[in-house]
Order: sequence, then C-alpha cells, then structure tokens
Amino acid sequence: MKPRVPAILRVIIAVVVVVVCAGGFFLWRSWLRPVSGGPSPAVSSEPAAQKPPTPTFTPEISSFAPQKGNIVASDVGGVIESITSEYGPGYTGNLLIDGSTEVSWKPRTVEFPQEIIFSFFNRQPALINSLVVTSPSALGPKDVEVWTSATSPTDGFQKIAAQTLNSTGRDQIVSFHPQEATYVKLRVLNGYQPGALEIQEIQIVEGQRGGYTPLMALHPDMTAWKNSPRHAAQRGLEWLQAAAMDWQAQQNCYGCHVQSQVMMGLAISKEGKFVVNDDCLQQLTKNVASNQNPDGSLAPNGAIVTATQFGAMGLSAVDKATGTKNPVLSKSVEWLLQKQQRTGEIPADNSEPPIDQGVLMTTANSAGAFLQVYNETGNIHYKQAAQRALAWIVAAKAETTQDKVFKVIALAHSVDAQQKREVQSTLAQLKAEQEDDGGWQETASMNGSNAFATGEVLYAFKQAGVSVESPEFSRGVRFLLENQKENGAWPSMNSQSARPSDFAPTMWAVIGLADSFREAECAEVERQPDKIIIRMCSRALFDFDRYDLKPDARAVLAGIKSSIIDRYPGTPLGIEGYTDDLGSVAYNMKLSMNRAQSVSQWMQQQGIDATRLKSVGYGQTKPRYPNTGEENRARNRRVEITITLGNKN
Repeated sequence: MKPRVPAILRVIIAVVVVVVCAGGFFLWRSWLRPVSGGPSPAVSSEPAAQKPPTPTFTPEISSFAPQKGNIVASDVGGVIESITSEYGPGYTGNLLIDGSTEVSWKPRTVEFPQEIIFSFFNRQPALINSLVVTSPSALGPKDVEVWTSATSPTDGFQKIAAQTLNSTGRDQIVSFHPQEATYVKLRVLNGYQPGALEIQEIQIVEGQRGGYTPLMALHPDMTAWKNSPRHAAQRGLEWLQAAAMDWQAQQNCYGCHVQSQVMMGLAISKEGKFVVNDDCLQQLTKNVASNQNPDGSLAPNGAIVTATQFGAMGLSAVDKATGTKNPVLSKSVEWLLQKQQRTGEIPADNSEPPIDQGVLMTTANSAGAFLQVYNETGNIHYKQAAQRALAWIVAAKAETTQDKVFKVIALAHSVDAQQKREVQSTLAQLKAEQEDDGGWQETASMNGSNAFATGEVLYAFKQAGVSVESPEFSRGVRFLLENQKENGAWPSMNSQSARPSDFAPTMWAVIGLADSFREAECAEVERQPDKIIIRMCSRALFDFDRYDLKPDARAVLAGIKSSIIDRYPGTPLGIEGYTDDLGSVAYNMKLSMNRAQSVSQWMQQQGIDATRLKSVGYGQTKPRYPNTGEENRARNRRVEITITLGNKN
C-alpha cells in the first residue's frame, strides 16, 4: 500500500506548479513580443528580415490603419487604370482602394508579374513618398516593385522602389524619396503561396516638400467625389468595360447594340475626361470591323439595318472622340445611304423593345452617322442624306420615351426654326412625363421608372442644352444615383425587355451621366502673388434657384477651409456670387448675393471671425465666359472665395 500525501502538502505542491507554469508562460510571451517603444516593422521602408512563423505560433496581426494623406482612395477620386488580364479594374479591382479590408481582392488569373496601375483625382500629378500594402497572412505578395510615370498609364514608367514584403499580413510600407507622379504601378513579382495572391488594400501616401501644394488644396471638390455624378458614371463605366469584354469573349460575335452602345459610352466618357481603358475601346471597335460584310452591312441574325445603324452610331462616336477616320464607318454609312427611303427615313427591320425599337431610332442614328462622315470627307451627298432624315424626323410622331429621346438627339443642334420648335415641344413632353421618383418610364403604360429610360432622357436633355442644375435634370440624376448597384451597374427593372440584363440600363445611365458632367472639376484654385482665388461652380453648393447650402456643399467647404483657408489665419476673405444671363438683372443680383452670404454664414459657424468676411453679389455682370451655351453658363454660375495675402485684420 502506497503512503498517502497529507492534504496540506498536496495544496502546496499544486500552488508551486501553477506559479512556475505561469512564470514560464509570461517569460515566453515577453521573449516573443517586440520591445516596447521600438521601431515597428510595419512602418520601416526596409524591414529587417523576419523568421517565418512556426506551425505552433501565429503572431498577432496589427489592424488595418488608414494612412493620413492617402490620395488613391476611391472616395477621393483614386482610380485603378488597369490590372493584368483585366480591362480597367475589372469587376473587383476597386476592392483594393475602397478603404476596407473586409473583402480581399484576388486576380482573375494568378500570373506573375501582376501589374496594377493607379491614378489620382482626375489624373492629376501628385507628390508621393510611400505605398502601403495590406494583405492576408501568407497569401499576400512577396517581392514587389513601385514604378511611376508622368505621361501615360501605358508607358513612360521608371522604377523607384523594390522591396521584399514579409508574410505576417500586417500593413507594410514601401517608402521612397518624394516623387512626383501621375500614374503609379505596383508590380508584384511573386507571392508566398504558389498559384495564390490576395491583397486587401493599397494606399499611396502624399508627400511634402517646400513649394508643393497638396492635391486636396488644389482640387477642393475631392471631398465630395464619393457622392458625385462623375463618380457614379466612372463606376458604371468600369463595370461596362468588364461586362462587354466578357460578353464578347463568350459569344464571339457582334451583338448589335452591345459593342456599339458600349463604344458610344466609352467615347463620350473619353471626351469628358473620364478614365477609359483604351484597349477595351480598341477591341470593341475591332470586333465591329471584323463583322462587316463586303457590302458594308453588319448582319447578325438577319437584322441588317438595325445592326448596321447601331454599328455606325458607335463608330461615329469613336471617330468624334479620337479624331480618327475609320473606313469601316464610311463603308457602313454608304450601305445605309442605299437603304434610305425617298421620305428620308431609314426603315427598321427588327423590334425588340426597349433597345431595338422604332424607326425614329434607326433614322436618328443614321442621320448622326451621315453627318459624321460628311465632316470627315466633305462629301455633300452625306449632308443631303442627313437633311432628308431630319426632315422626316421632325414630322414623325413620337410615342415611346425612346422615340422622343431620339427626336431630340437628332434635332438638338439644328438651326432650322421648325426643327428647333419641335425640340422644345418634345422637351416639354419629356419634362411633363417625369415620375415622382425623378425617373422616366419606357412607355406611358409601364409601372415604374428605370435607368434605361432615365439615362436616355438625361442625354437628350444635355444635347438640347437643358441645364444640369434644372429641377428635372437634378431629380433625374438623383434617381440614377439612388438606384445604382454596389458593383457599379444599374439593374434592369420595370422594362419591356424579354431578355432583361443590366447591360442596357447601365449603357444609358453611363451615357447620360458622362455626357452631362463633362466638366472634370467643379472647383479650381488660382494662385496670384497677392491673393488666392477659389472658384466653385454653383451646382456644387446649391440646388437650382436656391441659396441654402446642399448637404454635400458642407463637405466641399470644409475641405477648402482645412486645406487652404486655415493656412492663412487672420487674412481678409472676399466671398462673391455670380450668375449667368438667364433671368432678370435684379433677380440674379439678389440670388448671387444670397448665395455669397450663405457661404459667409457657414464660415462664421466654423469659427471664422465675421470681421474677416466681405460678401458681395455681382449677378450676371461679370461673366468669365460668353453666355453662348449651357456649358459656358454653368461655368459662369459660381461662387468665388478670395484670400488676400500679406494683409491681416
């Protein structure tokens, strides 16, 4: 029989064991943990070599840290120009700059080197000094390079940094001497796992040096980019590029309106200084050319006229945007010319609403192509064909929303008095048909608005010179912004389509927004030796015919205050309001004064002394541009803040 250990002794032994184990545990933990106050490997430009994690220990991963001065974030206008094996950012590339690490980006095809090219707000140059990579543990990139270019997203690149990242998954900074760049390329040479690559976030940090003005100070409307129509159009454009190229690769054919309307959207966007993937535009154009018949027609599924006029529409838009003269367009137009009736119409030979719908559509698209080829060749026969088509259009009865839209598009730039009256009459009908939600229906018998019809109407409005600040325009834009999907597309809803897809509504939403908001910036900063002038277009601050600040206006003004005004404490601030020449002189003078005072009151609410502020309204008396069209009038409707230097109150 074994001797028994007294109870009190057993308790003492147990306590000793616990103390020894606990001391060993804490000693082990302190040995693994970096010394408090020492340099963090996450912020070192050349991190020291680290041992790979052992199978029995997973190191603590520091949380994602948003970097101050990150100018590639999508919320402030950062854009992914291209990714290896994608057209633009593809469907998921924007996960890299969305400010979140919840969902990782994975390339469609894991191949090395993997190249990702970035640009900043409106492709403006900026001074940068580091690039931050956040990736999941063991699945991230290993060897990376940073390249920059001042000229193009496709060439002119020079390598400025190379680094081996560790596999811990924490934020890792690649630092370099401050470098001015318009485009930045991250080149991933390999990863830690074969056949796998994941990146959660990329940040590019703005640098500082004497004489350099931060991007936000030069472009105050960066702060309102996230909720702007241009941002919505850019997101839709990026989805459209990826979807069109996928469709083309899968179907291996010419899809009538697919390539043509995407080409039109990309071309209009390119004219408006959006970020367009040129390779995508070229591939779509090549596809149309490869499907042209010897006689000039484009004929999938036997719908020869419908297919050819769509092709001519897209090719015309590309020629106009790029300044090229595509012989495929000339050949298609010559074929369409032979199909024109004596009355001027171009007959439709296919009907699939809402896209392939109506003789007004086929005739209007053909008329536009006739005029484009006339401008390229000077051949009077094409001008005469266009005139016959317009004469038929002005007398034709428009029934659907699309009918009315194409009537306006065709006649919008005419100088003929009868045709101009018809445009105004049709515009009045479209305005009266706007739904309570701000959108338009495809036909009067439909049960709700959709992006297809609304995008078409906004495009027609812009072509006809309707102000983007008008109530109808503003409500239509709001409808599109509120109904855009998370992936950038617009959904097919309330449609006649027997084959619903997001293609058609996204095409027209992009076309409508991109053509309507061609001004790349709504705020500009002019620096003179004795003063700084900050100009903001009225639509960034106020709704149509109002002088109370919009919610988004406060973000724009806050950005101006923090990045510019606060740098010059005590200096006098002049706030001036201006209008265009529409309306009476007295009314415009009062509106401009009220708007200037609204901005002044906001500044006082932010702590700026009222003695520094002087508000004045000039109405229509000091235009910066001739009031000859809607775009110039929009530039003249503005508020200016003038900081007088070297003179403190």
